[in-house]
Amino acid sequence: MENKLKVLLYSDGSYQALSAAVYAANLLQNSPQMNLTILRIQEKDGGSLGVKYSWKELRVKCIKYYWSNSSGAEFNWLDGWPVSPDQKWLKKILDGADHKNTKKYEKLLSQTNNIFLQRKQDVQHQILYLNTCFSEKSNRSEIVKALADYAEKNAFQLIIIGTRGFSKFRRTIVGSFSQEILAKSKVPALLIKKLSAEFICSFLSDS
Repeated sequence: MENKLKVLLYSDGSYQALSAAVYAANLLQNSPQMNLTILRIQEKDGGSLGVKYSWKELRVKCIKYYWSNSSGAEFNWLDGWPVSPDQKWLKKILDGADHKNTKKYEKLLSQTNNIFLQRKQDVQHQILYLNTCFSEKSNRSEIVKALADYAEKNAFQLIIIGTRGFSKFRRTIVGSFSQEILAKSKVPALLIKKLSAEFICSFLSDS
């Protein structure tokens, strides 16, 4: 049996992550030989949840990684996004914040979730827990390292992640998180900025 392309989608609940999720769903819909893992990173597991993730091999002393798998019955992708987004949120995703765009946003969430459900045999939900002994809050660099390590150790072939895009001078990518991923990940990363109106229209027309 032909091996499927292993794709890792990083999801942190941001509007950039939603654009990345929509793009990943569209790619999944048109790629039968693709396996998608949706990864969330949390700072603590609150106990002994999950499986210890070989932290001694990855990081010195203080940082520990755990990961667990959530089945479709336990994980609802829709729970990660606002049900009634404000105008600022809508404008980050779409071109406006009127009633028409609110309906379009709802359809966007529904269509994306439906694709994940239709291809549930090829979609996994993972939670990566970060426990640190020196701080109650993991910083961005730790999350980047954990994401890069997880992708490499689990033989992913592509990371999909949202970004704000380029600065107005187009010299640097806005958002140092995306920059760090590109710099530190051995797995190729595809950065997704705000999706065009044409892309969204085409995506929704396939529903």
